[in-house]
Amino acid sequence: MLIQFTVGNFLSFKEKTTFSMVASPDEPGHTDRVVKLTDDLSVLRIAAIYGANASGKSNLLKAMAFAQNLIVNGTRPIDEIPQKPFLLDDDFVNNDSFFEFIFSFNKKIFCYGFTCNKKQIQSEWLKDAISEKTYFERSISKINLSDNLIEYLNIKRERLEFITEDTRSNQLFLFELYNRDSR
Repeated sequence: MLIQFTVGNFLSFKEKTTFSMVASPDEPGHTDRVVKLTDDLSVLRIAAIYGANASGKSNLLKAMAFAQNLIVNGTRPIDEIPQKPFLLDDDFVNNDSFFEFIFSFNKKIFCYGFTCNKKQIQSEWLKDAISEKTYFERSISKINLSDNLIEYLNIKRERLEFITEDTRSNQLFLFELYNRDSR
């Protein structure tokens, strides 16, 4: 379940902008409209996005779709990443785009995100959003695997290291994990 999505330097989003599904604690009478994930966190079951024309509603959905496509479908070896940076400020045209999801899965809350440009994935991370323990972190030159990931996926370190070595610079490590059916 999506809890929060943040995007930056993509289409009309110059600065990092966050879409949150966290329910307000000020409205405790609407328990039928929220899902209680922890004692301190309730999330809306549904949300509506509304605003003036050209205020970014469609671009928010395009940003989510872009990130989803890169995670689920990946890229081919020779393809550029179809990143679309904010073009109205020359300082941002050559900067990386930022995408981060906070979501609930199997009664855990995860934080997954990445930064990219047209040529490569610059960074990528997967963490437990509550305890902040890291499952993996990626920089341009290296993917750091934690014992937490090995334990969570229940696979051998050697297998994960093989996947990290074979992850292309224009490909997400998360896609490689999924694509190679590493479970």
